[in-house]
Amino acid sequence: NLDAIIDGIVDVRYDGHLPYDTYDTDPNQPVGGDYYELDFSCLVRFDSLVYYEGDIRWNDINGDPHYIEPRGGYFIDLGVEVCRDGDWTSVDDLMLSEPLDRDLFYQVIELTFDSVAGDGIRIRGTAGGTHAYTSIVELVAEGAMLLPGDLNCDGATDVFDIDAFVLALVDGAGYGAAHPHCDISLADCNDDGAVDVFDIDAFVRLLTQR
Repeated sequence: NLDAIIDGIVDVRYDGHLPYDTYDTDPNQPVGGDYYELDFSCLVRFDSLVYYEGDIRWNDINGDPHYIEPRGGYFIDLGVEVCRDGDWTSVDDLMLSEPLDRDLFYQVIELTFDSVAGDGIRIRGTAGGTHAYTSIVELVAEGAMLLPGDLNCDGATDVFDIDAFVLALVDGAGYGAAHPHCDISLADCNDDGAVDVFDIDAFVRLLTQR
């Protein structure tokens, strides 16, 4: 039940709530490893992800888990990718709040990275265990929905965006350097695929209609 990944329940003790896993009896991993993905219908600024790990299952419940490889349910390594217009790219400066550990059940790992805009985000990594699969309780994305004309990405389109809008018009590279967690396409206020003087009237309308 994939809906379990986004139902807001992170405690498996809640009403018999069970983690989701990718176990399919095939010990061979899919190309690129396992991934869990969140898709959005609009542009979003992503700041971090929180991965709530699911069950790690053992082949021999009576053996020492430090010496017997588990059946699976965990990642050996973990990365974050963001989608923009159908293209997936890895985030920059990724950091995990704690190391992945196959001997710890239900790890909660925050993955932080440089803020980036996109319409999809996923964790991807190599599945561990003899059956090479992973498990998950919940995946939570932190950030904010980006609004047209919100050029400083503070969650509102207002007079504080005027300087950023002007910079986007005259110096796209300068805008990107000044606002690395935003996206210059937000200045395309008339939605014609270009950031230019024809966006000025639309930007003014966004300001007055806020």
